[in-house]
Amino acid sequence: MTLSCRRSVVVLAAVALAALGSVSFAPAAEPAARSGTASGSFSAGGKTAKLAFAVAFTDQKDDKKPLVLVLSDKEVPASAWKSGSDLSAYRREHPFLGIAFWLDAKNSVFRADYYDGTSFPTSAFGLFDLKADRAAGSLSGSAKSNQAAAKLREPVTLDVTFSAALK
Repeated sequence: MTLSCRRSVVVLAAVALAALGSVSFAPAAEPAARSGTASGSFSAGGKTAKLAFAVAFTDQKDDKKPLVLVLSDKEVPASAWKSGSDLSAYRREHPFLGIAFWLDAKNSVFRADYYDGTSFPTSAFGLFDLKADRAAGSLSGSAKSNQAAAKLREPVTLDVTFSAALK
């Protein structure tokens, strides 16, 4: 290889490296969540669950008609539920791990319970920060545990995104 040929190879290599240096390797954006799905995790009582399902229903028996959002590790038949009592009855026969939020018309959480596989739900009001957006026929957003959840004798963690159809 001649000297001019070597110089050309070195120049081309330098140009190629410079071009690579200007390429951005940003991670690909996550695909939009499909309705009825959740993506994240929940941990309580020494148990950790992958949250994969999201459902929402209106509690028809409550005068204020709150929206109940359930994020769980198993699919639940909320399309037939008319009240929070239906959720309780189902959970007693079919335990699952997850959390439920009760939201008023302004998407403010006024109640939250988590389910860790024990016989009774645990009140979780004030332990999680929920960001939820209602659109025509859907509820989507994210939820995370906050400082209060981390300070518990047995810390509870939640980090999830979700998309649920509204019925």
